[in-house]
Amino acid sequence: MKTIKELIVRDTIFFDLETSGTTIQTEKIVELCAIKYKMDGTTEIMEKKFNPVIPISEDATAIHGFTNDMLKDYPTFAECAIEIYNFFNGCDLGGFNSIKFDMQFMYEEFANCGLHFNYGKINMIDSFMIYNKFEPRTLSASYTKYTGKTFENAHSAVADIKATIEIFEKQLEVYNLGEKTMEEISNIVRSTNDGDLIVDLNGSFARNIKTGDYYFVQGKHKNKRVQDELYYLKYLATGDMKKNVKDIAKKLYYKYTNVKL
Repeated sequence: MKTIKELIVRDTIFFDLETSGTTIQTEKIVELCAIKYKMDGTTEIMEKKFNPVIPISEDATAIHGFTNDMLKDYPTFAECAIEIYNFFNGCDLGGFNSIKFDMQFMYEEFANCGLHFNYGKINMIDSFMIYNKFEPRTLSASYTKYTGKTFENAHSAVADIKATIEIFEKQLEVYNLGEKTMEEISNIVRSTNDGDLIVDLNGSFARNIKTGDYYFVQGKHKNKRVQDELYYLKYLATGDMKKNVKDIAKKLYYKYTNVKL
C-alpha cells in the first residue's frame, strides 16, 4: 500500500482553518495550519493566526477558544494573503470537511484580496467525504475509529489537521485507496452518488460524465440541465451568493450564451 508521500504527484497541502463564524460570505479566518508534503520528500508547516477585525461569535469562541482581544495584535488575513497564496498555489489540497468549509473560506478570503484561488486543475482530498461514502461520522469519531486513539484538543487547527492526516493514511489502507492515484481519490471525493463530477466547492453544479452536460445538484432546479434554466443560472451568477458559486455560474452562463456577466 502506498503512503501519502508515495501517492502525491505534486506538492500536497493538508490544512485546517478556525474562523470567526460559519457564514462564509461574511466571516473571517482566525487561524490557519497547513502541512505541505513536498515532492522532494520533505514537509513544510505554515501556522498563522489573524486579527479578523470583525467580532468573533460566541459560538465560534466556544469551539476554538479565540477571542478578539487574544488576536488584536496579529495581522489580518489580507496582510498575509500573498505569502499564503504563494504557499498554496498549484498544490493539491486535503483536509477534513475542507471542500464544503475550509476551501470555500480560503476562496472568499483570497477573492476579497483580488486573488483567484484556482482549484480546477488540482486534486482535492477530503477525509470527511471519503468517510461519508462509507460511514458518516465526526472528526473525533473518525480519529478513534481509524487510529484506536482518543482525539485530544479538537478545534485547534494544528491538532485537527494532524488528526486528518492520520485518518487519511488509515483510509488508504482500510478502503484500498493506496492502490489508486491521487486523481482517482480526488474524483471519489468530488463525485455525486451517480458518479458525476461536482465542479464547484459548494456542490451546486455537476457535469454528467456520459453526456458532458452541466446540471444543478441542489435547489429548486435540482437535476435539471443549466442550459434549460438560464434565468436561474443568471440569478446564481449575479445574486448574493458565495463567490465560488457565482464564478462557476458566470462561466457556465458564458458557455451557453456567449454573454459575460
